[in-house]
Amino acid sequence: MILYIHGYQGSPGYKYELVKRVFGDMYSIQAPQLQNTDSFADLALLNGLLPAEMGTAATIKYPHLIIGHSLGGFYAWHLCRHRQDDCVCLLINPALTPFISFKKHPAVTRVFLKQLFDSFAQVYLQDYESKVWVAYCQDDEEVNHATTTELILKQAKREKWNENVFFLTAVGGHSFWDEYELEKIFLKVKQDVQSNDYFPY
Repeated sequence: MILYIHGYQGSPGYKYELVKRVFGDMYSIQAPQLQNTDSFADLALLNGLLPAEMGTAATIKYPHLIIGHSLGGFYAWHLCRHRQDDCVCLLINPALTPFISFKKHPAVTRVFLKQLFDSFAQVYLQDYESKVWVAYCQDDEEVNHATTTELILKQAKREKWNENVFFLTAVGGHSFWDEYELEKIFLKVKQDVQSNDYFPY
């Protein structure tokens, strides 16, 4: 299955429609609307949408794919680290340190920021050998990928996780408005998954 996770105070929107268009012939797709007021509740809801039984190469054709944008990218990263045996993820302009990225957002409460930090702390030091693709725009006005995304994901070298793939796009902003470029990335990820080289084990 695919689990698509929208960004903070957002909605599935055009990215979800693009996910359906590109991956609809491979996967069933879930794209819940989150409240983004309680990160523990968000993660519990998302985790509950994944199959309860862990999949294996013998029971599912492809690993489950979790796609997340912005805060949804953080959630996707978090979930995939807990489901390394049967999940891979695609992160789109991910806010991998959301407790920093959303600190000045007027709608974000201190409790929510603390929950996000606690969720980050749960997974940051875990070994991680699953597959991840990261697509981000260099003109992202919300997230400084040079000091968050790249820094955090480079720990992969320490974790023997050396197959990470970065898709850098010059323009697109935090919303990644370039649908044509994003579709090319989705098609590359689809090709990779279909090759069966990226099942986590």
